[in-house]
Amino acid sequence: MQITKSLAEITAQDYEAIYNVNLRGVILMTQAVLPHLKPRSRIINISSVGGRAGFANLSLYTSSKAALEGLTRSWAAELGANGTTVNAVAPGPVQSEMLDSIPKEIVDMQKANTPVEKRVGTSEEVANVVSWLAASDASWVSGQVINVSGGWTMY
Repeated sequence: MQITKSLAEITAQDYEAIYNVNLRGVILMTQAVLPHLKPRSRIINISSVGGRAGFANLSLYTSSKAALEGLTRSWAAELGANGTTVNAVAPGPVQSEMLDSIPKEIVDMQKANTPVEKRVGTSEEVANVVSWLAASDASWVSGQVINVSGGWTMY
């Protein structure tokens, strides 16, 4: 979830809405499934390239995704003893309803600076990376944020 507002316009209700969905919900859901996780389980959080990029008027969204990446690293350290991995996938712009609510100039800038075909991604491209992280082939990958952005971000 994201809300496009300047710092001066952000309300406590905006903060609660974004942080309840992007962080509180993730924490409570992960806590709820912990007793049911078997050894070598996979936890995969969905972040955003916004978690490491500064976009005007999207500070609540970008800061919540940065916090999610911190949770991912901490949980990887906390839960890894039995082989459980915790990672995050950080999509770049992906065609979706949410993308339609992002200021057009930001999306246009991202497309212009995306090495792979100067386009937005697809949900299938993101899902492929999530599927790989969930598989046994990724058993030695933990505490990572995997960017799925066509090269828009490279870190």
